[in-house]
Amino acid sequence: PGLQARQMGVFTLFEGRLSSAIAARLPDDRDGRLRAGLMSGACITAVRVGLQAWTAGGWQGPPGADVRDAFGLLAPAFAR
Repeated sequence: PGLQARQMGVFTLFEGRLSSAIAARLPDDRDGRLRAGLMSGACITAVRVGLQAWTAGGWQGPPGADVRDAFGLLAPAFAR
């Protein structure tokens, strides 16, 4: 439980930083802020789900492949 709480804290911190970085590239209006929050939240979720898949697979190899796979599934949502 302690490790999960720490991990969620790190994810929350990173999500805020990512949201700020994305927002800096979008219009400074309500839609831009919403889009930045949605994009950063989706990215953090992709990392979390990728790590869960790696864990479920028995921690075989580095987690990067599972995280990449999760981002691969998410990528079409950002394509325009």
